Amino acid sequence: MNYDLTQCIAPKSRDHLYVEQVASRVKKAMTKIDNDANLSDDERKVLVRSLRKLEHMEQYIFNTLHMKKIYGDVFVKQFLSSLELNKA
Repeated sequence: MNYDLTQCIAPKSRDHLYVEQVASRVKKAMTKIDNDANLSDDERKVLVRSLRKLEHMEQYIFNTLHMKKIYGDVFVKQFLSSLELNKA
């Protein structure tokens, strides 16, 4: 489902990151990932799988602390960087 989060009050925690234009960011990220020779096949696979879950979203609130617990710091940095977000 694609809920409209524009009227939502995002958590003030530094561990939460509200992002707009997610679908267009994902589209750009997929191109960057395909062309990134520094990524291993496994890294690319996990990034693509995670991004595809968001390809129809316009806004999203990421819980970066939770992401780091599940995927680790390196993945979260790669993931947010691929979406052109500088928080990790």
